[in-house]
Amino acid sequence: MTAFQYRWLAYGGKYLECFDTYLPKVYGRAGFEKIAAVPFDPNFAPEGWSYEDMAEYNGGKPDAVFIIPIGSGKKFRRFDAWDSAESYATN
Repeated sequence: MTAFQYRWLAYGGKYLECFDTYLPKVYGRAGFEKIAAVPFDPNFAPEGWSYEDMAEYNGGKPDAVFIIPIGSGKKFRRFDAWDSAESYATN
């Protein structure tokens, strides 16, 4: 387990979430893996979101992904609903 994972767990972390851009690779180097994804929802895009700047990631509409420590034994799954993906990542 990496130092990042220890600190994350010590503070009660159950999962990480981010858009499927460059962050999953960064978290992967710290011992985490994508476990669930939901399609991009423009209603939840951060203020100032630029589809043009993010075009290389699914045309500016990257999935939202849930990330947990490597070794859970779970297989990556896609979901239509945020709550379903979150439940899968935490249980």
